[in-house]
Amino acid sequence: MMKALVTGADRGLGLAFTTLLLKEGWEVFAGQYMVEETGLTTLQAEYGARLHVLPLDVSSDDSVDHALSYVSGLTDSLNLIANIAGIMASTVVEKDPAKRDSPVGDGTIFDPMDSKALLRLFDVNTLGPMRVTNRFVNLLLAAEGDKTLVNISSEAGSIQTPVVERDFLYGYCMSKTALNLQSRFLQRSLAPKGVRVFNIEPGYMKSYIISGTYRAEATVECADTAAGIYKMMKERRDVDGDIYFRFSGEKLEW
Repeated sequence: MMKALVTGADRGLGLAFTTLLLKEGWEVFAGQYMVEETGLTTLQAEYGARLHVLPLDVSSDDSVDHALSYVSGLTDSLNLIANIAGIMASTVVEKDPAKRDSPVGDGTIFDPMDSKALLRLFDVNTLGPMRVTNRFVNLLLAAEGDKTLVNISSEAGSIQTPVVERDFLYGYCMSKTALNLQSRFLQRSLAPKGVRVFNIEPGYMKSYIISGTYRAEATVECADTAAGIYKMMKERRDVDGDIYFRFSGEKLEW
């Protein structure tokens, strides 16, 4: 049975991807950050022993270490690490949440900068995937058959050809650009060991990533993004090829 670790599995894309993997017969270790969310509980009632729910805060060394200890106690290998946990938060010193959480209120370099908020973006979006990959990579290398690493990035991290000008979200953009470089570094390190690395733009999803507010006006269902990622995992076999794609399969430029 194929085995996966999915971070940010509480809701949104993480929950949709976990659901898809379970439907496809995988055993899933689902990282839970928001215990108040009930999606994983519902899945566990349906899939039982094939779903393991574990506390996981990707911004915490201790939390990731505890997660590794838990997973290692149940399996000696993983076929997939899916780094899905991420945030999009304001970097502006602004007391009014309505202004702080709106795109125009997120600020440019001319606005007062909240350094702690900026560091939080990097801690979750950039260092979070690296923490998880660093701790779990040996379980990935020990797997028989497919070995796959998926990082959820964004077109906002592209320096060459961003589709949308996002100067007002410079903190989020920089955190994803750094993740893009991380994915290329990991590909160079892991491809010789048979690991495929994917760096995926998930689309503007109906999710909660922007300040925890559900975006009903978004154009992409999380289930569709999950299906696109899974399709790429099944069809793209080259460990040394392109890795930066939209969920639909379109290649993006760095």
